[in-house]
Amino acid sequence: AGPDGRLRTNHKQNGTVSGRLSVERIQLQAIPQPYQMPKVDGLVGVRDLFIETEKCSCGCGVLEMWEFDVSQAEIRIATARAQCRPMLEGFYRGDDSHSIACRLMFGAVFDKDGFGGNEEAHPDWDEFRQVSKRCNLGILYGAGVKIIREQIMKFTGVVYPMRQVGIWVNQWNEAFPQMGERLELMSRMAQRQGFVKLINGRQRWFSPYEDVHKAFNQEVQGSLAEVMKEIMIEVENEFPNALLLQIHDSIILRLSRCQLAAGAADRVSKIMATRFEDAFVSRWKDSGKLVRVPFRSDAKRFGRKEIAA
Repeated sequence: AGPDGRLRTNHKQNGTVSGRLSVERIQLQAIPQPYQMPKVDGLVGVRDLFIETEKCSCGCGVLEMWEFDVSQAEIRIATARAQCRPMLEGFYRGDDSHSIACRLMFGAVFDKDGFGGNEEAHPDWDEFRQVSKRCNLGILYGAGVKIIREQIMKFTGVVYPMRQVGIWVNQWNEAFPQMGERLELMSRMAQRQGFVKLINGRQRWFSPYEDVHKAFNQEVQGSLAEVMKEIMIEVENEFPNALLLQIHDSIILRLSRCQLAAGAADRVSKIMATRFEDAFVSRWKDSGKLVRVPFRSDAKRFGRKEIAA
């Protein structure tokens, strides 16, 4: 614990091959979200065990814990690196990546059933979107039909035939061909030169017996980690001593009500979104123009909202 009695994790920059920050002393990076907790009556969520108790020195009240999360950061980074136009156009429309995939993968079904342009009203929208989400998160990182089938079963409870899942995988690849091309390119590069470059030039090396099919995954995750490190530094400089935790694509700050009233939450969200957009702006081959993939940072309270007795 620090002098204020709070537990603190110790970040290490060289603890993982991907470049992600690892931690020691106390592991606080795997705090489950409410939806990841078992549905048991009376069970208190892990995040609800974090209680705000310390008061601001200016007397404005208890310091509040806020979490700032970059929405679907990995898929947005993959969109930028793969120069994936269908996903980009969906982001410009304001859709999230899973809805974008759902509209494209199941477009023929929606049109046939008379829901073209109103896809979310289709009775199977939630089921189709869950399938699309598992394809988004699996195929990008080299998962095969078997793994994606297992993930769909885990999150929907439905066991689909392997043949059906294989059809969905093909539909995803047809909807986003640039993603598959980037996956193959990065795998070949890792095989040929032994490493892939992250967004800031840092090299992620592969051991002689390491499977290179996850090279695109490592380019994305490693690049995300490098940008997050820059964000942490900028936030710490602007709001000294506020940073408590970093959890992959999110950070948790302890802010006073004075800071919040002065727009601190909006400022941190802007820092995060701008840093990512600036890092991944690039000239796309299909148009020759500089393209800026939109990023969004969401802010929400973290932990319980009352003072401990």
